[in-house]
Amino acid sequence: MSENKFNVYVEITEDKSGKLSKFIQDVQSKNFEALSYASEYFEVDKHLDIDLSASESDGIHNLKFYAWGSLVVENFISFLFDELGAITVEAAVFIGDCGEYDFHFADEDEEDSFTEYDEHEWNWLEDPSIDWESENIVLSGKFENYETRDELADELIDLGANVQSSISKKTTLLITGNKVGASKLNKANELSIRIISESELMEIIECV
Repeated sequence: MSENKFNVYVEITEDKSGKLSKFIQDVQSKNFEALSYASEYFEVDKHLDIDLSASESDGIHNLKFYAWGSLVVENFISFLFDELGAITVEAAVFIGDCGEYDFHFADEDEEDSFTEYDEHEWNWLEDPSIDWESENIVLSGKFENYETRDELADELIDLGANVQSSISKKTTLLITGNKVGASKLNKANELSIRIISESELMEIIECV
């Protein structure tokens, strides 16, 4: 059975933010005994035996992890609402090695839920798919899988993308390698340009 890639954004009520923090801590330390309360929703020692990456910005928590395909995303979302005080959840699950994305939006109003990315104005989750022919791409840093930056640029051009030498308002994607230039990174953030790493790029290219 393959692993599926979860990317989940969670807005939590302020008075319950500590419960989510404790959940993250227990998952990262593989403290399955403390996580037993989640067993009503999924097999804890199986589905939470994961490497969980977590970050928080302006009260919005981002959880990233791989889980076995038997973890039902609706069950995980129900757990976030019922046990951890979620107000809004946006999730993308990439199914299989080269499968497809399964999108989910849900909030406290059960009637307000969406399972297609273009059905709803998403707050935090970007559509992770790439339409190469519509992308204006800038490269920054040293790339481990390519001898030169030009080699990567040529591959992206073959996919239909336009590769730029510098970031502008027309730039849609910044791809970063090691030792990425701080000025390009800062400008991309200022212009709200999507940024992906070389490892994320390689996952996408493998499925082209």
